[in-house]
This record gives sequence, C-alpha cells and structure tokens, in this order.
Amino acid sequence: MGRTRIRLLLAALLLIPILLYWGAGNTPSERLSGMPSDAGIDSFMKGATVVEYSPTGQVKQALSASRMEHRQGSNYFTLPSLQRNVAGNGQMRINAQNGQMDDSQQRLDLYGAVKLYNKLTTGETQQLSSERMTYYPQQNQAETSAPVAFLTPGHRITAVGLKADLAKGQIDLLSEVKGLHNNEK
Repeated sequence: MGRTRIRLLLAALLLIPILLYWGAGNTPSERLSGMPSDAGIDSFMKGATVVEYSPTGQVKQALSASRMEHRQGSNYFTLPSLQRNVAGNGQMRINAQNGQMDDSQQRLDLYGAVKLYNKLTTGETQQLSSERMTYYPQQNQAETSAPVAFLTPGHRITAVGLKADLAKGQIDLLSEVKGLHNNEK
C-alpha cells in the first residue's frame, strides 16, 4: 500500500468522528442532560398580560410580563408586574426580575429586585423592597425571610423578614428592625 493511500486512510479516520459529531446536532452537555434547555415548556408568550375581573366587571388584578412560560404545573415570568385594585385600600403593584406561580394561582414567588408599591386612598405611597418575596393573591398577603426595606414619606425602616396582610394594611417585621424618621417640617 502506498504512502498516499495510508495518509488518506488516516485523514479519513480522523475526520469521521468530527463529521459524526456535527451530524448528531447535539453538544455533549445536551446529550448528557437528555433534553435541550427549553424542554418541558408547554407554552410561552412574549409581552403578555393576564387580567382578572371582579363580578361587577371591574379590573381586580392584572399580571403582565415580558415573557411567560408554562412548564410542569407552574408559570414562569420574566420581568413580572402585578397590579391589584384593593377595595377601600387603593392600588398595589409588585415588580420583580423573575417570578413563578403555581397552576392553582395560590402563590407567586418573586426573585430579584422585588418592589411592592402600595398606593393608599389617602394618596400616600408605601414601598417594600427585597431580593425575594412570596405573595398570596387570594389572601392579599406577602412574606419573606430576606432583608427588606420599608419606605413611606419621611420614614425608612429596614428589617430581616416580614409578614404582611396587605388587605388590612398590617406589616409585621420579623427581626433586626432599624428605623429612621425624617421630620422635614
């Protein structure tokens, strides 16, 4: 066998695994995981808004997100914003970087730069900030074990953890509570 044939045979033996790899279409990590990164997504929407109405036809709450996807019994949100009209208490809005809600809609877990704004009927706005928070829409309650900041005009309170009954306007700060009052008059 000539040298040229041996070189061609060696080149072919070296190229066959590379060509087979390209033809398979999966990276080694995709083959190890057994599924691509978007596997399990039943549906998704971009720029979506879901509105819930009261029995009288008034907007009760609206949840919008730059992206919503559903997989395995939960909805996942990118940049979620929940707005809720609370009878007798004004309006509430919650923003975050990410969120997850189970199919029963009993619990909304929010992550990353969570901000809850509560605009009271008096015109005063309260703001709660945390890195993560769980909101229970049916009870209009929120809780977290993470550090929080509570801001109202002239007041700043920080704490670790909270339980809030937003329907009653009651907020329980759980530990390491520190406050600052600024009387501008």
